[in-house]
Amino acid sequence: MNVELIIISYNSTSHFDELFRSIFAQDYKGNLTITVVDNCSSDNSVKYIQNKFPDVKLILSPKNIGYGAAANLGANNSNADLVFICNSDLILFRDTITNAVNSLTLNEHIGILGGQQQYPNGDWQKSYGSFPSLKKAFQNLVF
Repeated sequence: MNVELIIISYNSTSHFDELFRSIFAQDYKGNLTITVVDNCSSDNSVKYIQNKFPDVKLILSPKNIGYGAAANLGANNSNADLVFICNSDLILFRDTITNAVNSLTLNEHIGILGGQQQYPNGDWQKSYGSFPSLKKAFQNLVF
């Protein structure tokens, strides 16, 4: 199974070493491509990747087009069987990609998934919210 990790980046140099270390340590046995979509960073992100991680594919946006548009740009340039859209501050557990691929391929009812986020100390991090409504907006303002 061909898998592509598409990492959305804007001035993310400080995250790259830990991010790529966690990706290169994956136990996934299939073909894995890493692509960084750079949203016109001004912090030498592109040169850093080119020099330190030359096998990482780069897609350069001429301006900051935002997260969603950058994700679409990356996905539209992918030929992978499965595409994972990732934040640049992501750190993966060793079996993350294998578990995600297995979940998606072994259950025909799953078409999209999101991993459980954790804080650096291992505590669970809320990675979702309730559907927006006037009631929820009022609750957020008052409580």
